[in-house]
Amino acid sequence: EAALPSHRFFCDLMDSSVPLSTKLAGQDEEFVRRHVQGKLELYLPTATDSVLCDYVLVMVGNKKTRLQIANDLEAFLGDQESKEFSLWLW
Repeated sequence: EAALPSHRFFCDLMDSSVPLSTKLAGQDEEFVRRHVQGKLELYLPTATDSVLCDYVLVMVGNKKTRLQIANDLEAFLGDQESKEFSLWLW
C-alpha cells in the first residue's frame, strides 16, 4: 500500500496557481482521494459515499484556508474534529 501523503504534498496542491483538477490526474487523484476519504472515515465510520471527500477536494481546489475548511466541515464532523481534520490537511 502507498504511503500516506506528506504535509508538503497537500501544501503544494493548495499553494499552486494551477487548478487542482489540472494538477491531479489519474493515479495522483486516486491517491489523494483515497487518503482524504480514509481520514474522513475515521471521524465518520458509517459514511459510505464520497460526497464529503469530494466537498473537501473542491474546497482545497478553491483555495479555502484551513480555518474556512474547518468551519465548513463543523456541521459534519463537529467542532474539534473539523479543526483536527483541517490541521491534518495542512
